[in-house]
Amino acid sequence: LVQKRGGRIELILSGQVYLENGEKEFESVNVFLINLKKDPVFSQYFKEITINSIDQKPAGDKNLTVFTIVCQNFPEKK
Repeated sequence: LVQKRGGRIELILSGQVYLENGEKEFESVNVFLINLKKDPVFSQYFKEITINSIDQKPAGDKNLTVFTIVCQNFPEKK
C-alpha cells in the first residue's frame, strides 16, 4: 500500500498461479480482476483496478503465471 501526494492511495497485488495450464492460469487472473471490480466494498474505495503485468515464469520443472494488479483510489492520468 503506497500513499501518494494529495491522499492518493495505491495498492499493488502481486501473485502467482499454477494450474498446470498457462491458458487457465491467465484466465484465473482475469477472473480475479473481475471479482475485485465487482466487489462493492473494494470497488467503492479503489476506482481504478488494472492488470499491470502478467507473464509466465519457470519454477523448477514447471511454469507459473506471475501477475501484478494495481488498485488506485484515483483514475490514472492518460
